[in-house]
Amino acid sequence: WGIVDHVSMGISTRPISYWKKFGYVEGYLKGSFFNNSDLHLHQFGIEAGWRQSFTHDFASLGGYRMNGTGFSPEGFIHEGGNMTLMALYESDLITINSHIPIRLDANLGLRFPMEKQYLPFTQYLVRLGAVWSASGADVFVEYDLDAFVNRRIAPKQFSYDWGWGHTKTWEVAFGENPMYVTIGGRVRFPHGITLFGAVPILLSQNVGSSMTSEDNVKINQGGYPAEKARGVTDGFDPWYPKWKIIAQASLPLRFRQTGAEMRRQFLLQKNSSKAEHLQIDEMIETSPKDSTAADKDKQERLKKIRQQRENLGKQETK
Repeated sequence: WGIVDHVSMGISTRPISYWKKFGYVEGYLKGSFFNNSDLHLHQFGIEAGWRQSFTHDFASLGGYRMNGTGFSPEGFIHEGGNMTLMALYESDLITINSHIPIRLDANLGLRFPMEKQYLPFTQYLVRLGAVWSASGADVFVEYDLDAFVNRRIAPKQFSYDWGWGHTKTWEVAFGENPMYVTIGGRVRFPHGITLFGAVPILLSQNVGSSMTSEDNVKINQGGYPAEKARGVTDGFDPWYPKWKIIAQASLPLRFRQTGAEMRRQFLLQKNSSKAEHLQIDEMIETSPKDSTAADKDKQERLKKIRQQRENLGKQETK
């Protein structure tokens, strides 16, 4: 939902997780420096989100779980409240040259449990992406990382009693944090309907000992001397899905094309070799004089785009 020109909010839920239990409910509030009435070379924003997880138990990695908190094939999960803060940045290169319809995205943030005992499991989030945004379709590649906050380059060490009756100590190296490269695309239709498809591929690799019973025996017998010297008693490895297939369809309840989308469409069609082009001048001249309020609003927006086109032509001439 768009609240005002610079602020939007959203709510989502996962009613059934793959372990056949209720997942979570989450919401976010996002604000941007510029609105979407025009294209911008640089766009900055901030997002604050809250996720309430209701999953009390799930299939864990190596048994590292106590009730609904622990390590799952999807990453670290904390039963209860989790807060996310993200700094957002986007660069739209089409504003420099209309022949380069590329957007670059860089989002950085933190996700932390709202219980003091689980604060050591705070994660920093990295989202880097490049999008080729053509008329009606996008193709993108994205890098995602959810990594435990660590003051050193060395593996992050955890020492918790997850209910086994004695404390276990293990380490998560940087390369063992969940990280994916995603290749995908989306198709947009005139009335706002969007089809989305993507394939995330795992980049995480095991470092040192694994979660097998054989490696745990080796650690205690000196098979991993460096880990043994640091007090490690149990291994860890990134047993996450090697790849996924994501398909999504979205249908807006109310759709209105923004000024930025209209200008992008004009720039793309202006450079097209096809005979059919967007004739803004003719649309304005042929519009009826006794138009409705909606038609008048459309005329004003078209006039604004025509002025922006003229300014863009002057800039490219310079």
